[in-house]
Amino acid sequence: MKSRLAALGFYVACGMASAQTLTLYGIADLWMGTSQVKTGASGTRQNVVDTSGISGSRFGVRGVEDLGGGLLASFVLENGFDLSTGVPGQGGLLFGRQAYVGLQGSWGSVQAGRLYSPYDELFINFRQNYSAFTFESDSLTANNGIPDYSYRLNNAVAYTTPLIGGFSAKVLQSFGENKNLPTVGNKSTDAEAVALKYVDGPFTVGYAYQQEKQANGDANKYQLFGALYDFGFAKLMASYNPARNDMTKDKEYQIGAIVPFGPAYAVSLGYTHSKSKAGALTSVGKGFAVIGSYDISKRTRLYAAMVDASTHPNNVVAETVTTKYGVGIRHAF
Repeated sequence: MKSRLAALGFYVACGMASAQTLTLYGIADLWMGTSQVKTGASGTRQNVVDTSGISGSRFGVRGVEDLGGGLLASFVLENGFDLSTGVPGQGGLLFGRQAYVGLQGSWGSVQAGRLYSPYDELFINFRQNYSAFTFESDSLTANNGIPDYSYRLNNAVAYTTPLIGGFSAKVLQSFGENKNLPTVGNKSTDAEAVALKYVDGPFTVGYAYQQEKQANGDANKYQLFGALYDFGFAKLMASYNPARNDMTKDKEYQIGAIVPFGPAYAVSLGYTHSKSKAGALTSVGKGFAVIGSYDISKRTRLYAAMVDASTHPNNVVAETVTTKYGVGIRHAF
């Protein structure tokens, strides 16, 4: 009887396994080169071996189960880390990049947990240099005025529509769950985001809005207007990103291009300019980045890159210029 039950359990387990897939995946990205930070006439240059030149190093587990009738259940647990030191990223969180569970069907999909914001997911389509982690033209100018938007949002629920005639949309609600902390009377730092995208062959256009409420009752409000066109011989992209709260107004624009040379080689470049005004104070930032890459295989890429960015905050005389040069390797598994 026990053997029959064991055999039955084995066949049931096999049937369950056949309906579910589990994937371990990740990216290991490391670069070496020089980094210089200079304010006015003084500065420091140093040699570095650092993580995440063009992609954030990570590993994750992804699971999908077919529930039948076109309904799928899924989850993602994704960790970020510094490949040069082994230190966890995202403030040491175990699954700081993503952690969610959800359902998907012909009606769209729903996820809940720690999620990428729809704003960020849309922005990736229009950022130059493959949305590079270090060698991106806006990597050092994004916090020039109002703090940069939150890429990931906790305690969140999101709905994504199916693709209909080239159109798709995603909405997200994040709950701060921190009312009256640390001071009685503080507001909960909830966040809302929505993104709209239209794709027609080589042309992509989109709009996104994200609002992040502050404990003092103010809110940082971000907008994104972006477009991309793939000519075949080159991809051109541009975006405009205004942001504001009760005290400050920011404006940022980006332009960029990715030019392939055969199936394995490519050159990408981008330029960013930002300006922030808070009363009589003005902050200006600008950045330029270029990457040359060679794909050894479908999973492994070699690259050489540079980024040069300057910030000139609050009318001060001296600006800060950060310059990085490096060569690196990115392997996806």
